[in-house]
Amino acid sequence: MRPLRDTHLFRAARLLLATLLVAGCVTRGPVVPTTVGPERIARMLQIAEAEWQRWGSPRVGTTADGAQCALLASGECAEVDDGCGREMTAALCPVVNGYWASLGPGGAGGIERHTCPLTDQCEARWPPEWGPPHWTPAWSAAFISAVLRRAGFGESEFRFGKSHADYIVAARDHLTSAHDVVPTPAVALPGDLVCALREGARIAPAEIDRITAGETPTPMHCDLVVRVDFAAHRLEAIGGNVQQAVSRSTVELDEQGRVAALPGSGRAWNLVMRLHTEPLD
Repeated sequence: MRPLRDTHLFRAARLLLATLLVAGCVTRGPVVPTTVGPERIARMLQIAEAEWQRWGSPRVGTTADGAQCALLASGECAEVDDGCGREMTAALCPVVNGYWASLGPGGAGGIERHTCPLTDQCEARWPPEWGPPHWTPAWSAAFISAVLRRAGFGESEFRFGKSHADYIVAARDHLTSAHDVVPTPAVALPGDLVCALREGARIAPAEIDRITAGETPTPMHCDLVVRVDFAAHRLEAIGGNVQQAVSRSTVELDEQGRVAALPGSGRAWNLVMRLHTEPLD
């Protein structure tokens, strides 16, 4: 019998692997987890808080039917329409392009850029008589990417991308080293990411293996946890493109102090991206 290395099948397999590698179709294997120290966590929280204040410190509430709404200057809590809100002000619309730029070469081109042609049109509601509202691409993943890159995370630790599913899948499959992906209910600490499905996605927390990235990523949203109050059973998180701004949300925890997909909580929290932190003394 001829050795395996001399068979036509083995040579064909080697040729196919080489072709895929050249084409960039083979991803690198699992990476060794890396720890994220308290200084870098503090830096991440500082950046997120500063960006929130830069946007005027907006907060998010919940309507009677459980939907998210923006707490407006008038005291009303309203869902912000496309074409309105703080992302469409002359001062803040260009800021979003800074978040897109954090994705690196090619990540901020084309439709992912905010062109800011119409600014300061409306606070929350787009009048129908104006015609179709000006649409902008979702930039919440770009915001998270910008915060983590500015905090010193590298390409091997976090997958910077325009889709939350891109970096979730990379962490889930151990292609990046700084996070574990844990289905809810789960404890979240400052520096972790809490992630939810967007409308139209149908995946249970236990089915996080079904989250897809790439050409048709699973529609998701993630916020950065900045404060946890276990006694009050709530945490606070900051995210981008939340009611068309960088906003602060309150997430109610279950009786065990865990993030869960609770009814009326505003989002169906499916998972926590948990940092690998240094062990406590």
